[in-house]
Amino acid sequence: MRKVVSLFVLVLVGIFLCGMGNAFSGLGTEGDPWQLTDCATLNDIGYYLLENDIIAQGDCFIVQGHDINLSLGGHTITTGMGASGLFTGVAIADITGVTVHNGTIEFQGYEYADVGGGININRANDINIYDINFSNNNIDIKLVGSNNVHFSNIRSKYSNNLLKISGSSNNFFDNIYFDNGNVAIVTDESINTFTNTYFSDNANGTTWGTPIDRIYTLGENVTIVFDLNYPDGGVCSSFSHSLNMYPNLSHSETLGDCNISLNFIASKEGLYTIDLDTTIDSNITETGKFSILVGNTTKKVSQTYYMHGSAPTHGQPLDVGGSDSGYYSLSPPVVDEERHCGAWVQIQPDEIYTLFQYITDINLTWNIAMDNNDYAAYSSLKRYSTYSQGGYYSQDVYHYSNPTIANVNYSNLNWIIDYPWQFYFLATELEDSSVFVLSTPTQPSTAIFTYLYSGAELIKFEDTDTDYYDTYLLANYYEDYSAVLVIDSQSELNITVNVSEKNPNITAIYYDNILCEEDSDCEILYINESVANVLISTNGEHTLKFEWGDNSTVEVTEPEEGEVPTSSGGGSRYSLSQETLESGFSRNVGSKFVWKFNAGNEDHTITFNDIYTDSLVFTIASTPRIFTVKLNESVLIDAEEDGVYDLNITYNKYYGRLANVGIKAVSVKYGEDNTQVVDSGETQTEVIVEPENNIDWIVGIIIVALIIIGLVFVNRKRSRAVSRKNRK
Repeated sequence: MRKVVSLFVLVLVGIFLCGMGNAFSGLGTEGDPWQLTDCATLNDIGYYLLENDIIAQGDCFIVQGHDINLSLGGHTITTGMGASGLFTGVAIADITGVTVHNGTIEFQGYEYADVGGGININRANDINIYDINFSNNNIDIKLVGSNNVHFSNIRSKYSNNLLKISGSSNNFFDNIYFDNGNVAIVTDESINTFTNTYFSDNANGTTWGTPIDRIYTLGENVTIVFDLNYPDGGVCSSFSHSLNMYPNLSHSETLGDCNISLNFIASKEGLYTIDLDTTIDSNITETGKFSILVGNTTKKVSQTYYMHGSAPTHGQPLDVGGSDSGYYSLSPPVVDEERHCGAWVQIQPDEIYTLFQYITDINLTWNIAMDNNDYAAYSSLKRYSTYSQGGYYSQDVYHYSNPTIANVNYSNLNWIIDYPWQFYFLATELEDSSVFVLSTPTQPSTAIFTYLYSGAELIKFEDTDTDYYDTYLLANYYEDYSAVLVIDSQSELNITVNVSEKNPNITAIYYDNILCEEDSDCEILYINESVANVLISTNGEHTLKFEWGDNSTVEVTEPEEGEVPTSSGGGSRYSLSQETLESGFSRNVGSKFVWKFNAGNEDHTITFNDIYTDSLVFTIASTPRIFTVKLNESVLIDAEEDGVYDLNITYNKYYGRLANVGIKAVSVKYGEDNTQVVDSGETQTEVIVEPENNIDWIVGIIIVALIIIGLVFVNRKRSRAVSRKNRK
């Protein structure tokens, strides 16, 4: 009986002890780690391994035990999916000796948490984080009151902030990559070590002092100075760099102890990008882009955006649940909408119509209501959007009744925007306790953005599926009779360009110096006088060139190989050498395009008048004569009117407002090639006539001969029959 009781007690103790452990499979050893299939709180010392991807509804892994090793197993934690309350991928607080490695933490929901959705380390020491990828988080890593934390092989893309540090010292960052975000590092006076760190294309430079002056006159001698520093503000001791300019102008670079002075002549009108890559003391690298404008600064565009109550959707920093944040779009509200919060409301653009190059003025109309008796709220702006209360240029908004319509104007802002496609470039904010922002069909809350542009008036990404933050407009500048765009995209692009201020008729589009229609990666969707829509199907860096003329003679800006620009008559023309004519030549032409050539000892011109889907009309001069050639056909031209054809003109292809035309010198007398001249009053048209078919004539003669022979044979046979009958 005692043995039975003892055995029963042992079983109970075993069950109790098992219950004291966790419910994960595995032994918690390095060789047999505890296996995780969902978010959990980790308390026990040991090894943990994530077995699958996880969609987190709140905090995912809360680490509360010392000496824990958490491997994400190469899997992904997706945060922000309908969570309530603060949340993060991995939360570590008030412990020591934790390691997290080998996985991805990304945000894909509708809300951001102030702690970021990445890894939050609070009052923890001796922490090791390595081989982690972050994507689209508000804050990838938040480090508060922690020491001796080691980060290595960290990669972040499209996040608002890579690292937010406060009250934390003696931490180490090695092999850190932060691409296409807003602010790389937000730090206080903490002292930390950065090695082999790479910051790329972030809205706020991390190691550079950003140039202030960004607008220059055409022809100005420009000097821009870049000062270099450590991410924590310390001055560098040495550096290396590379620098590229778009457009590619001649420039000089002067190097100081820890700065770069760039000098060039601003010889083209438009948007310039300076692409800078620096490495401080051989281990901290940053690359990024700076925009400047050259040319007429009186050119402005004003665009009205309408406030909506829902949260923005392009990775802007938001609060939990999005309750503080609405968005601006080009479409007015069709129902009553509102955005409410206890202390402040933030509204951010969520649609790009054209790229804001240089914002000068912002005029806000707030339709507001309050559920208290406060007399005033506060309207402010944020040049780069972050999730925090308080902005710049704060103005009082007086509240007289519910609702109140308040207009707030911000003038002479002069904000150059380096990364407008990343949607972090701007936010408007209204602060007060229990403030409501209303937007209704009859009284919407609006923001009118006024911005300068240089180069083409309008550059629009039409494809709503385009990831704008994957596309850089490196340059957009004017040359004589052309506009040039330099783009760097990671995806297919649908681009509309408007050059109406030049009043041209676009006649040719070149993609990397090749006619667009001759390149399978470039498709002209339409050309309507000064507006063109082009689809680019490949990524990477490319150049688009839109050509036109002065509407008196020529419709292009630069000669093709074999053409020589001349000045004659009403403006620019293109001469074709005899060598070019003899070898044959073709190009796209538009209305009023002019070629000049010599036949005999006389100069002649070909002016293209009208382009149709099935025919092309042009005039030959010196003695003006009008000719028409059909699509996929040719005409022979007697330029000297001496009975000898000098040119063969071929209509190869129709491209909307453009025609591809071939020209080749010939020397053929009338009739030698079975041609004839058709005279129609004042218009003389050379028509190629098909040669007579001699084979048909021969066949006909043979048939007639056979018939005659047959008739003769039959007649003889009848004669013989009659002769025999008479004999009988």
